[in-house]
Amino acid sequence: MEGITTLPDPHDLENNESFFIYNVDDKKETIEVRRSNYKNWLIRKGTEDLIKGVNLTLIEAHWFGAIAKSVNEINSIDEFNKIGAETRKKSQRLGIPDLLSQLGERKYLKEPLMYEKNILSLNRLRNCLVHRNGIVSSHDIDNTDNNLMELKYKRLALTHNVQGGEVELTKPFKNEGQQINFKIDERSKTFGLNSKVELSFRDFNDFVFTCSIFGNELISKLIS
Repeated sequence: MEGITTLPDPHDLENNESFFIYNVDDKKETIEVRRSNYKNWLIRKGTEDLIKGVNLTLIEAHWFGAIAKSVNEINSIDEFNKIGAETRKKSQRLGIPDLLSQLGERKYLKEPLMYEKNILSLNRLRNCLVHRNGIVSSHDIDNTDNNLMELKYKRLALTHNVQGGEVELTKPFKNEGQQINFKIDERSKTFGLNSKVELSFRDFNDFVFTCSIFGNELISKLIS
């Protein structure tokens, strides 16, 4: 995508397929503007899908916790199915903040979740991107003292030592025998009220990693 310099004709697609483009005005966007719009769309849709996956995961975690907590009281497959169905029905009505808080309240966890705050932060980001096209509103502000939306997430950082200091590797590299270290870093971005959320593909990779380690943590801390 970054290498595109010209756009194909809207009717010049593979397999003789085509689509129509409808403009509300005569303004023509440059290739740079279209590239930026497409990038923002990809990141928005990707973030939306990530949070949807987290939501479905939490619903299943509630189902598993309810079954595990009641296992000694279940005497038939009908009772098993009833508990599972009732739990799913209740969980499907909840948003991510309530799904997370009620995991602890219902004692479905062996210990608190370390990455819960990161998932809540990504959920706020998703709401801003999807419902407000990435324009930060008062609904998105979590740092009320400074009128900021704070985005907090994790990054799997690769580092090596250079002249006694640790330097992160951010580009493809050739390992010539130096020791490469791995660590999980806390990353953050802040966006002011009425500002436009700008993200990179590297940011989105970090969001994927954050959701991945949260999923692994959730599985390890569910009661059994």
